[in-house]
Amino acid sequence: MTKKEIEKILGSQSRVYNSENELVLHFAIDLILQHKISIENIYFERCFSVEFVTRSNGKTKNKESYIDLVTLMDKKRIGFEFKYCTRELNFKDYNEIDIKLKNQSGNDAIRFGFRKDIYRLETLIKERELDLGFAILLTNDKNLFKSYPAENKFLDKNYRFTNLILKEDLGWYNNGTPDKHWTKNEKNDVILDLSKPYAINWEKGSHTNDSFHFCVVEIN
Repeated sequence: MTKKEIEKILGSQSRVYNSENELVLHFAIDLILQHKISIENIYFERCFSVEFVTRSNGKTKNKESYIDLVTLMDKKRIGFEFKYCTRELNFKDYNEIDIKLKNQSGNDAIRFGFRKDIYRLETLIKERELDLGFAILLTNDKNLFKSYPAENKFLDKNYRFTNLILKEDLGWYNNGTPDKHWTKNEKNDVILDLSKPYAINWEKGSHTNDSFHFCVVEIN
């Protein structure tokens, strides 16, 4: 399984999904049909233990982490993590079914979560729980893939990416925020240093609504 094969699957999907779960399901169906993967080799929400280091106190803690999709293919265990972030969209699809997507907002959490997906896949590959991983982000929110000036002061300035995800986790830009700010809670106050930087290439989808773009990060 290669990044180009994943991009081919995503690029061929014309359906606009109502939810991330629907995206994961249809992606799994395409794997079964296009790559002859046995349904017995498809696992949803596979649970693993992943080690995180808390930024504020340096403490290490193992946490249960659920990988959206795990497949067995060519004697390899491949993990997939998905992020599906939407802006408001209302239309009828080719089956005359009403599609109503909400403004999910929370792009700062999406960017952080995408980096966290890569970190978890890297960790599981290092620990030989997986052999290969793919982090996938699909969105119709152009704010996720547009460029921002380097001097921006946004809370998530260090997690914003257009064409590159940095190796070092520089953390939230949250100086001066209260101690109970959401970026300082246990879930979000972790160090997500990666083994290397990752290039990001945004591809235009072929969905019924042409505003969708996606990117794929391969971790091996």
